[in-house]
Amino acid sequence: MIQEPTTIGLSPEQHANLRSLESAGVFHRLIDAYRFAAGLGMAHGGFDKSNQSRSTIFNVGTVDPDRTLYEAVLAIRENENEPVYRSLERYAEWGVAELTKLHSGGEVELGPVLKEAESLID
Repeated sequence: MIQEPTTIGLSPEQHANLRSLESAGVFHRLIDAYRFAAGLGMAHGGFDKSNQSRSTIFNVGTVDPDRTLYEAVLAIRENENEPVYRSLERYAEWGVAELTKLHSGGEVELGPVLKEAESLID
């Protein structure tokens, strides 16, 4: 049985980018930005394949109290030997990088980002 981590995070670079998104007012809370980024990564199939180290940011129970994210990642992940929440970190890593690219071009409109993600899932 694979041991799931009790904490999750991002690389130092993407953690700084996550904080920048919060500071710019794109998100009001870091945890919301993290969840959104992870969902964006899942919708796009965007998965950070690097093995870079990630620093702890959140307790798993805080980010995913009802295990909705756990179940979503479990359903779509490719590597069944990796803990589910490690895969979630990889989706979030990709999502934060993508949101940062969008933000570098000006204001991020989350509505169109959500519509695009929804169209990928349909």
